[in-house]
Amino acid sequence: MAVIGLVVDRPGQTVAWYAEALDQRFPHAAFHKSAAYNALRQMEGGPNPRVVCTHRPPGDERTLDRYEATPKGVALLREWMFRPPTETPAVRELMYGRVGMARLEDLPLLIRIYRKEKKIAIGLYSEANAELRKHRIERRSGNTRRSRAALERAMRRIWVEVAPSHWSDRAEACMKIIELLVEIAEEAGIAIPADEDDLGEYGEAHAS
Repeated sequence: MAVIGLVVDRPGQTVAWYAEALDQRFPHAAFHKSAAYNALRQMEGGPNPRVVCTHRPPGDERTLDRYEATPKGVALLREWMFRPPTETPAVRELMYGRVGMARLEDLPLLIRIYRKEKKIAIGLYSEANAELRKHRIERRSGNTRRSRAALERAMRRIWVEVAPSHWSDRAEACMKIIELLVEIAEEAGIAIPADEDDLGEYGEAHAS
């Protein structure tokens, strides 16, 4: 939906342009570099395509292909954006998925992972606070009446305003998960790992 939203917003651009715009518009989403290409190819197929390739240069280089949204694509985007919520939102978060799949013997490694998650969240909270302060200073120094383009840019930067609370909540959730995992480990007689700052791949501690 992020990709088709960009196509509707700026039709006729190349795959490379949409890939760059995806990274700029949603910098915190960490989309893979091939996300725009894969999404466009997927939406181009099937009996009801959501996008259509309007220009395909010769050769195998597909980053220069240009796309526009079909009426079906525009309708699906608007439905996704403006459909009122009618159900409980699904929670598909890796942070909670890990504990849903783990076994008792996984507790030491899980505790290490969530300690690292907590420290990452605390660091991102600090960065988000600094970015928010900078954003508010820039806003106070700007013109009181903003253009349409400036107002739309402000809409796209709303994440800056909510990011500190997001990372604070994530750090708090990690702390609670750690507390509960430690309680279970103690009851099961499983040794609790030391709180190490530097974890390697798959949670293994680097040698100091």
